[in-house]
Amino acid sequence: MNAIVRHDPARDVGRLDALADLEACALIYLRLWSQGPVGRARVLDDASTGRRYDRRVITVWCDFLEAGGQLSRPHPVSHPRISAGEASFVQLVATAAEGEREQAMLIASWMVRADCMTIFVDLAMQFGLDIKRMLLTAPRLRTH
Repeated sequence: MNAIVRHDPARDVGRLDALADLEACALIYLRLWSQGPVGRARVLDDASTGRRYDRRVITVWCDFLEAGGQLSRPHPVSHPRISAGEASFVQLVATAAEGEREQAMLIASWMVRADCMTIFVDLAMQFGLDIKRMLLTAPRLRTH
């Protein structure tokens, strides 16, 4: 018997339509980002919509989504299922955006090296708060 449990980030664990708005948006943006230049342009357009071009927002989103895509092996945008890696990603975003830093650090510890955790959680928090702000002013974002 093997006592080591292997985490398979590609295994489906849930459904996109069961996610809360914040989590669904974070996942859709991650999937779009992972599609390449066209998807990235859509994400960056949403990041700068409704406000002056905010370099800080764009930088946070680029850094966080780039790392998230490498960690979670995202499905195509329209795929109805959520992989374990994607679920970890959206849980990190939601937890960090709610200010639950210690819990977010625990989630991040499954995803990144210890020396990167603080930065990764900070990016997740800012990304999540930006999406929350966007949802307050444009709740239609979920319809990507």
